[in-house]
Amino acid sequence: MKHMRMRLKSFSKDETGSTSLEMVVTSTLFMIIFAWMLENGFVLMRWVMLEHSLSTAARDVRINGIPDTYTTNAQAHDYIKDKICAKVTIIKDCDTSLFLELTAVDPVTGVPETEASCVDRTGPVDPLTDLPSVEDGVRESADIQNIMFMRACVVVDTILPTSFAMPFDFDDSGGISLVSDNAYINEPS
Repeated sequence: MKHMRMRLKSFSKDETGSTSLEMVVTSTLFMIIFAWMLENGFVLMRWVMLEHSLSTAARDVRINGIPDTYTTNAQAHDYIKDKICAKVTIIKDCDTSLFLELTAVDPVTGVPETEASCVDRTGPVDPLTDLPSVEDGVRESADIQNIMFMRACVVVDTILPTSFAMPFDFDDSGGISLVSDNAYINEPS
């Protein structure tokens, strides 16, 4: 019994390996912070690319208009969506994961205050298109002098498989929604 007490006493006074314990605790903390910064950086990079591509597509449509060959609202929607996806090379499967809303805005009431609609990756969703009506296949007469509000939402996956310390809201499929919006006015040609 005395021998056991002496061993416990010497064990309690032994300080070998104490720095290893501190190293494990602090390095784990730093690795979590690093992973959090890396994840946020990649998400922010995708969001900035979405913002830029939506702005570029809106500028292109504002200046050049929608080509005459796109006579229906669905074709115009697909044209603008293709313009956006051509610039967003960092988002995987942009053509299927991007949800584009196009809404004519009343100058008095302003921008719609509805929540952004996103692609539900757990089921099929049709794109929402609310462009001005096209009379006899002539888009230009329908679009002139309308303020158009464009909102793009894309659902992306995170790099890390967990939401630990992530400030994002995850949907049912495990992705996060990145939303960007822009407005332009159709100038007469």
